[in-house]
Amino acid sequence: MTNKRVNLHATAIVLDRRGYLIMGRSGSGKSTLGMSLLNDAERAGRFAALISDDQVFIENRHGRLIACRPETIRGLIEIRYSGIVSLQSVSRAVIDAILLPVNANSERLPEDASSREVLAGLSLPVIHMDLIHSHPYAVMNVLMRAWKDKALGLSQAAHSG
Repeated sequence: MTNKRVNLHATAIVLDRRGYLIMGRSGSGKSTLGMSLLNDAERAGRFAALISDDQVFIENRHGRLIACRPETIRGLIEIRYSGIVSLQSVSRAVIDAILLPVNANSERLPEDASSREVLAGLSLPVIHMDLIHSHPYAVMNVLMRAWKDKALGLSQAAHSG
């Protein structure tokens, strides 16, 4: 099943072989979180690229969420209060999870294994990312592994033995 392309106010990035859609209200830190993750991944020697900032086209292709950039903003990301800069970018990628920037006013322990329907019939895991982490890439990797383990039914005991 394939849906029409939808334009979202979001940021999309690729880290290693995974795509992430950073969602949230205006001013919530989507671009800041995206830049922090890209920078942290690059410092760790990992592949990191922007798909799009501010506007992301998404569509369902054979049960996978695909994010694409508008060519008019190719490789551009806003640094709030400083301007717009150019980063390494890719034109499109499969999205594996949704990242939600959170702050000190957010719920400290959100629901376990939450997911969100992005397009009709297509849900992705949601990972809450605190904007004050000093190593967001490392935190995101741990959270993604934990979400996958839970989805596969692996218990904490299986990892400790």
